[in-house]
Amino acid sequence: VPDGYLSGRGQRSVNPPEAAAIVTESTRICADPTYDGKTIGVISLVGDAQAREIETRLVRELGPEEMERRQIVCGDAYAFQGDERDVMFLSMVSAPRENRRIPAMTDAMAQRRFNVAASRAKDQMYLFHTATRADLNPSCMRYQLLEYCLDPRLTVPDVSGFDVAELDLLAFKADRGHRSPPKPFDSWFELDVFLRIVRRRYRVIPQFEVGGYRIDLVVQGMDGSLAVECDGDAWHGPDRYEEDAARQRDLERCGWTFWRVRESAFRLDPDVALEDLWETLKRRRIFSAIDEETARDREVPGEVVVSQDSEPPDQVGKSEESTQLAGVFNAPDTSSEGTVGSADEVDLLAPYEIWSPTGTVPDPRTASSARLAELVAEVAAREGPVVAIRAYRLINRASGSQRLTTPARRALNRACAAAERSGLIETTNPLKREGQAQRVLRGPGSPEVALRGRGPRELDELPPDEIAGLLERLRRTDPTLDTEVLKRRALERLGWVRLTRNASAFLDECIALM
Repeated sequence: VPDGYLSGRGQRSVNPPEAAAIVTESTRICADPTYDGKTIGVISLVGDAQAREIETRLVRELGPEEMERRQIVCGDAYAFQGDERDVMFLSMVSAPRENRRIPAMTDAMAQRRFNVAASRAKDQMYLFHTATRADLNPSCMRYQLLEYCLDPRLTVPDVSGFDVAELDLLAFKADRGHRSPPKPFDSWFELDVFLRIVRRRYRVIPQFEVGGYRIDLVVQGMDGSLAVECDGDAWHGPDRYEEDAARQRDLERCGWTFWRVRESAFRLDPDVALEDLWETLKRRRIFSAIDEETARDREVPGEVVVSQDSEPPDQVGKSEESTQLAGVFNAPDTSSEGTVGSADEVDLLAPYEIWSPTGTVPDPRTASSARLAELVAEVAAREGPVVAIRAYRLINRASGSQRLTTPARRALNRACAAAERSGLIETTNPLKREGQAQRVLRGPGSPEVALRGRGPRELDELPPDEIAGLLERLRRTDPTLDTEVLKRRALERLGWVRLTRNASAFLDECIALM
């Protein structure tokens, strides 16, 4: 939500644009026949004031009857402890404020809250956010949730302070006759089955809580889940059996599918006992992390969501993030070198060298123009040719600011122009765009074009001439490539997989430079 902002403080914070966006999407899906019968939930990740704001708007837009029909509940994560909805909307709430950092949420309580929030959706989870990764501390739970949503992938979880290797060793060495299994496992048998599944790189959640019940193990894929029940040989009486059967019937009515394994069969031959489990997971399209990575490698290119930083230098009230990348939904290749096409056909791209400040970097809003011009020249000498907007972002972040504000941008525009006038840098404007931030900077006498790996740059931070050079090299490798395939090949080489209209239009401009 690029126009999001905070109103209020602390637990009373409200982000009205995020609230409005959630209500708009809720209204849309309620009118969509595809979602007939689907339930909806809303979680505020900061306090409950945002949840109350969304609930008020939903009552006004949908009406109480539709809200009751959809079982819509708005609250914090704990409002859904042990409960689920088909579709969950999460509102991050947090937004950058000038001269104020977004505090990192790293404690155990935050981890539990975010884990609950991110595991309540049966079919779909939406994350509405104003803050971007550039605004957040990488150790913050907000950052980690956002990073997961931008690049979802399976991971084998740690369990109650043990990592899987420690659990494996404990299961092998423990005196099972005198020692209980580690929490949260109910039995050593359950732990043994868990370890067998995670060794195949599936994601498994032990003692998964839902609807007031607990499931022994839940195997999660990107597109579905399977409940695995471990039936121990110890007899607990008919009451326990009836209770277990009733629990399964209730959860099956909620859409859960169960697979059961007997301890006696597992002890006799674990491989045979679990053969049907692997087939069941395959039929239900629940794949391991290895399978997901293989599928990712084979994925046909689709879209890269990109918006170019075309903000006029004097446009007031716009932040850098409103014109930055809207999101890349595949894992980027951030390696600094590699090949285009086969290694014997195309030369290696040079590694991308990253600027690091050698001393204290002042706040661009208050620094002298001469000092900022020196910093711009440093970046141009190290990373040039470099798009000015990247130099601005680097200097701004090095000063301790997470958000490139309009005053900071104006100051850097003036410094960039001064650096060019004094001969500290040379500039080009290959696409003839307005605004100092779109110019390409380099050190005096250095080449105008350098073909390098992507490094940490976003698409709008790559000089157009550099992309044109890559495109030209790709075309020489295979002259039969049509324009669309050529653009996709270039994006793949730069670490993106999907292509949108915005990215395609930008690449068309670069092709015109060839």
